[in-house]
Amino acid sequence: MTKEQKLTRLVTAFAIIMIVVAQLIDQTTAKPLYQWLTIVNVPVLFMVAGYWATGLRWREVLLKGIKHYVVPFAVTAAITILGSKVIIKFNWTYWMQYRFVAMRDGVTTFLYGNGWPTAHVGDWQVGHATAAAGFLVWTGVSTSGPFDVIMAAAPHWVFTSLGAVLGSLTIVYLAQRLIQWTPAFATGFAKLGDAVILKISILTILMSLFKMGGYISLITTDHTINVLLNIVVTLIVMGLLTWGARRIDWARQIYFED
Repeated sequence: MTKEQKLTRLVTAFAIIMIVVAQLIDQTTAKPLYQWLTIVNVPVLFMVAGYWATGLRWREVLLKGIKHYVVPFAVTAAITILGSKVIIKFNWTYWMQYRFVAMRDGVTTFLYGNGWPTAHVGDWQVGHATAAAGFLVWTGVSTSGPFDVIMAAAPHWVFTSLGAVLGSLTIVYLAQRLIQWTPAFATGFAKLGDAVILKISILTILMSLFKMGGYISLITTDHTINVLLNIVVTLIVMGLLTWGARRIDWARQIYFED
């Protein structure tokens, strides 16, 4: 893994964790944390994607986009929609959850993109002042509302977009410092940023079809512990399924090869 790859994957790893946490915490009781996370989690992924698209021709961008984004999106939509129908068919709604009562609702939702799912990052040297300013702006604009893929409710979109950019620089800064201070840990942690589209697809399916928190509540009734265990278990399941997908030829070509 080159230094450039390590940095971008490390940045992506931070984004994945933020997305998982934002989706699994209670968006009502933990509203400030939820809004704070949504300012940068998806924008960071767009930033990394834009970086790796630099220098590619339009034809290459189109072909890679179809292979690595459109196809996974279609597969995720199909699994989620069909999974919902199976849950309804066998009346498993007590232990599992479903999103779409009618097949048409599921197809429409994903066609509209509501289901879920640009610069040289490797050359950036984000200074302490920039990171501090980015963190302050990021935190400040998060108080106005969430800025996620499904619901961008922040009223001041100009300031929120600025916060997203500066907040993303803060994440880059943290990744650079992690590589500098703990290179061994950074190398291991960066592996979490591999196959990001696959991991988001897995998270989408888990969130759509399974009541992860409901299962864990059988172990503990403490809400905070339930949420923490939910996050840890979800990350472990994502990691295991990603490990398994790497050993399937067609999945490896779509999700792992550049």
